[in-house]
Amino acid sequence: MIRFGAAVAALALFTTTQTARAADGSSGCGPGWYIFKDVSLVSSSLRGTTNGILFPVTTIGMTFGTSNCSAHKIVDNQGESVKFATLAYHDLVVQMAQGKGEHLAAFANTLGCPWQTQLEFNRTLQTSFQRIVPTDAVAPEAIVDQVRVELQTQPLLARACSGAVG
Repeated sequence: MIRFGAAVAALALFTTTQTARAADGSSGCGPGWYIFKDVSLVSSSLRGTTNGILFPVTTIGMTFGTSNCSAHKIVDNQGESVKFATLAYHDLVVQMAQGKGEHLAAFANTLGCPWQTQLEFNRTLQTSFQRIVPTDAVAPEAIVDQVRVELQTQPLLARACSGAVG
């Protein structure tokens, strides 16, 4: 009886015509989308499997907006923060240590922190500077990642900064 119920549930699941969609309204992309174009749970599952088989090339392309995919807002924000940290690296590091400066304010903006939280942002990065920049040769990506970790430790910044979650 249990097997029959499981079979019926599986059959209902696979024959549904409803689309499995992500929160952003997409139902899939990448090479799997070109092969399995139907908008169904089965096709969506097969697209995911196909894209997974072609890992990591497909996954990287899908994440960064190639492979007929839109770059997710989080990826766009992270890219902007990393780009800024790369271009303004030395000024940004100096201003993090000082806890003030125009580069620090611009960096906060790339992380989605409103101007009202700037003082808390500056204070947090200054007090956690040794964790963010433990050596002279820290990659900009590592700085951004660690800043996000530090922002999560501050309730105000974790709530207010849209780029705090990475």
